[in-house]
Amino acid sequence: MRQLVVVPTSLRLLVGAIVTLALGLAIGIGVNSVLASSPPTTVSACVSKMSGFVRIVSSDRYCMRTERFMTWQSGADLSGVEARLTALEGLVTTQQATIASQQATIDDLTAQVPACLSTANDGTALFSGCNVQIINGQGSTATVNGKGNLIVGYNEDNGDTRTGSHNVVVGSSHTYSSYGGLVAGYDNIISGDYASVSGGQGNTASGHQSSVSGGYYNTASDRSSSVSGGYNNTASGDYSSVSGGYYNTTTGDYSSVSGGAINKATGIGSSVSGGQYNTASGIYSTVSGG
Repeated sequence: MRQLVVVPTSLRLLVGAIVTLALGLAIGIGVNSVLASSPPTTVSACVSKMSGFVRIVSSDRYCMRTERFMTWQSGADLSGVEARLTALEGLVTTQQATIASQQATIDDLTAQVPACLSTANDGTALFSGCNVQIINGQGSTATVNGKGNLIVGYNEDNGDTRTGSHNVVVGSSHTYSSYGGLVAGYDNIISGDYASVSGGQGNTASGHQSSVSGGYYNTASDRSSSVSGGYNNTASGDYSSVSGGYYNTTTGDYSSVSGGAINKATGIGSSVSGGQYNTASGIYSTVSGG
C-alpha cells in the first residue's frame, strides 16, 4: 500500500529556500546574494547518523534515535564561512602541489634504486647480480679528497689524517692519506699509494705498493716492500722483506730478513735467515744464523 505524505505549505517554502540556496551556490552567484533575496528563515531537519540523509521537520520531536536534530538560519551572515572555505580551498591546492612534488621525488628515487638490491628479514641489504662502486666524484682513482672510502665500523678518530680516497678501512684510529689501499686492525697507517696494512697495531705502509700483514709497530717504507709480522721491524729497501722477529731491518733493494732479532740486510739482494745481531752487507750476501 502506498503512503501519501502531505507537505504543509510552510515546509514547501522552506524546501524551496534550500533548493534556491543550493542552486545559487552551484552557479557561483554567492551565498549572500542568494540569501538577500529571501527573508530570514530557520530550517530544521533530522540528519541520519548513519547515512547522512536529511529530513526537513518542524521540531526535534520528529527525529528518531538514529538521527540528529539540526537547524540552519538562512538569514545569517555567512561571510566568515565563505572566508574559511576560501582558505580551505587554498590549503587543498597547496597540499595537492606538495603531494605531486613528493610523488615526483619518490618516482625519481625509485628509478635510481638498482633492481639487484633487496633486503632480508634480518635487515641485511643484499646486492645480487650487480657491482657496487664507491667513488669520490673527482674523476680518477688517484685524486684524493677524503671521500669514496669503504668504511667498516665506527672508524673512531684520534686526530688521524684521513685525506685519502678509494680505500677500504676496517677498525678504528687509522690514518689513510693516499688512494687504492687497505687498512685494518687498530691505529695503523697507509700513506703510500696502493699500500696495505691488513692487521695488527701501530703498523705503517708508506711505500708505493708496500704492505704490512700484521704484528706491532712494523714499517714498510719503500717500493713494494713488505713486513709479514713481528715487532718493530722495518723493510726500507725497494722490494725488500722482513718475515718476522723483532728489530730486524732491510735497507738493501731485494734484500730479506727471515726472522731472529736485530738483524740487518743492507746489501742488494742480501739475506739473513735468523739468529741475532747479524748483518748481510755485501751484494747477494747471506747470513744463515747464529
